[in-house]
Amino acid sequence: MQKPNNEVIRSFDMLLNSNELDYDQAVSQLPEEPGVYLIYDRKQKKHIYVGKTKNIRKRIQQHKHYQSENARLYGQQVQRGLITEGICANSMEAQQYLSLNCTVKHLIVPDDKRQKCPWMRRSLLEHYAISVIEPEYNIAGEFEH
Repeated sequence: MQKPNNEVIRSFDMLLNSNELDYDQAVSQLPEEPGVYLIYDRKQKKHIYVGKTKNIRKRIQQHKHYQSENARLYGQQVQRGLITEGICANSMEAQQYLSLNCTVKHLIVPDDKRQKCPWMRRSLLEHYAISVIEPEYNIAGEFEH
């Protein structure tokens, strides 16, 4: 069994202790930088999603984009989870739900240009966070495709 290195554990601690923004604040205030983010659902009292991206603000905005009626199958994973779980009936309700009930934390994790895979630090942190937090919509969505 492989153990995470100290850098991943420190980064995870920094992510958990980063500033928390209401979802709508996050859409406008997060940096356009690469990193890892957590979406927390205050109503359900749990983290529902962990993600990595090259542009945190853009990715958080994408989670809230309107999805057609087939969002249940093909939409953004967070919206798909809210619809599949019966918390929301459609994309419009999911958008409102995110605004009213969810918060976002983030950690900027730039590419490490010295590495063969410069994005690896983000991937390791995302995978570690998923394994520790077990956010429902990361795990449920993995088997649907």
